[in-house]
Amino acid sequence: MTTPSSSSSTLSPLRVAVTGGTSGLGLALVRALHARGAQVAFVARDARRVQRVADELPGTHGIVGDIADKLDTHRLALQINAALGGLDVLVNNAATNPYAGPLIDADVGRFDKTVQINLRAGLTFATAAALVWAAGRVFRVGLLMQGKTATFGQMVRWLSA
Repeated sequence: MTTPSSSSSTLSPLRVAVTGGTSGLGLALVRALHARGAQVAFVARDARRVQRVADELPGTHGIVGDIADKLDTHRLALQINAALGGLDVLVNNAATNPYAGPLIDADVGRFDKTVQINLRAGLTFATAAALVWAAGRVFRVGLLMQGKTATFGQMVRWLSA
């Protein structure tokens, strides 16, 4: 497996924004992209976690916000644009899974939350971002990864392709 420290590829001067960038796959992407020289901004809801990641990775831009809040998406897009001076790639990674089990047993409220964050929020944020950025690529990590196993190197190549 390729890890951020073992790759010699560079992503400079690629400007990348990652939603859900303070934990899990989002944090791993932020670290890998930063290690390869990309300019990285990341968005998450928890201010303490955003600050912790920004402190860990000097030069990254942590932005507190909720892409599931339609009223917040334009502000977030503007802040990312100001931090990076534009954007080349948006990685819609933010997701939730408040219920695991048979769909027939799922509470409607939890199902609605999953759809809101995992599907609708990414589209809403990409739409808001398109109003700010004239060009770039948008990736939905869950859809990229469905049924596949990928190394960090493969994901980074997809982002820079």
